[in-house]
Amino acid sequence: MLAEIIKRCLNNDAGCQSIYHSEKIDPLAEVSIVINLWEINGEIKLLLTREDDLIPSNGSVCPECWIKWEVLNAEEVGITPRYKSFISECQQNYWLKQQLLLP
Repeated sequence: MLAEIIKRCLNNDAGCQSIYHSEKIDPLAEVSIVINLWEINGEIKLLLTREDDLIPSNGSVCPECWIKWEVLNAEEVGITPRYKSFISECQQNYWLKQQLLLP
């Protein structure tokens, strides 16, 4: 399940190994971009792409950002959904909580 492996990577579990990390700033778009690629248990490849505005938010409790998680070899390892996108960290956390509560 995608939620389980996302949570494991966010918690830096022992089975999740970071194999690529990149951070850059796009001054024209006024965003920072972070890309992380993890390998989970030597078989699952999970890619995180996150964009955050460089302009400070208006004091929002949960500022907008763009987060996309994608299992690069989803068909091979049988994980669904293959990818999931969010418009804020709050939305991501809510989805994770809901998915991990399901039996």
